[in-house]
Amino acid sequence: DYLSVRYEDLCRDPEATIERILTFLGLPHNAEVRYQDFIRVRPRRAGADGGDASAILRRLELKPYLTYCGYEAE
Repeated sequence: DYLSVRYEDLCRDPEATIERILTFLGLPHNAEVRYQDFIRVRPRRAGADGGDASAILRRLELKPYLTYCGYEAE
């Protein structure tokens, strides 16, 4: 069994994402912990050639995986 966690989902709603992980693992949720305090969104970097990282993903033929994860693979 596994649980997929997308980086942007964790950044957007850390509380819900961590609760999903804890539930999956059968661990208790600690209401005193503010998970958003541990999340720092990093800016998206351009690829080595100055282009967007999505161009690299397209070249790697990851479209089925990206679609599965809910990304728009052009």
